[in-house]
Amino acid sequence: MMLKDCELWLYGSEARGDCDDLSDCDLLFVADSEVTSRDIPPECRDLLATGTVSRYDWKEIEGMAKYGSLFLHHLRLEGRCLGASSTRPLSLRTLLNQLAPYQRVKSDVRAFHTTVDDIRQSLEDGGSLKFELSVLATVVRHASILGCYVSGCPTFGRLRAVEMVVDLWQLDPWIKSSFAELYAYRLFADRRLPRIPKYLSDEQVADWLIATSALLRKLEEYTDGYDKGLS
Repeated sequence: MMLKDCELWLYGSEARGDCDDLSDCDLLFVADSEVTSRDIPPECRDLLATGTVSRYDWKEIEGMAKYGSLFLHHLRLEGRCLGASSTRPLSLRTLLNQLAPYQRVKSDVRAFHTTVDDIRQSLEDGGSLKFELSVLATVVRHASILGCYVSGCPTFGRLRAVEMVVDLWQLDPWIKSSFAELYAYRLFADRRLPRIPKYLSDEQVADWLIATSALLRKLEEYTDGYDKGLS
């Protein structure tokens, strides 16, 4: 039997049906208490054993819903409820159906710029190439996810969001064709890729820093229009 006032959701590639050998299984628990295996429906325990599990309490989820958390928009678009024992008047599905537009776009863009500046400085100072490229890959993906959202076509896949903003915003097609090589550094850092990714030359790293800055400048243009629409 599930814990009282607990909901279990599946999201990500498993929920979309496009998982591959490099995918993990993304699970969300919403509960005010720690969840143990005894609280999980038997048919879901195999997923729990292999999955990446996040847990939020109901107060956190309600706070996230107020500012239109992108994670909750992801859940609303693709998530599947696997089990619920909640008697709360506002279930997670109800909160998702009432979700506000995302309100932290500008602060996200500033954070992306700061992170790219930090990566550039770290590499100039002899920092870890593997680590910094994994962070850069994360910036490109998350900036692209935000770009898809503010463009009115929310997309959350590993590669698809990058492919979509390149097409939508007519960015350099090289970004789309080369992103899997860059994102391999993120997968390696997450231990989902067993081998060190293909080596990127100094010129390729410089190209990625330039391309990421171009992506962020374009994102700023779209976020200006998005923010005006919220006013």
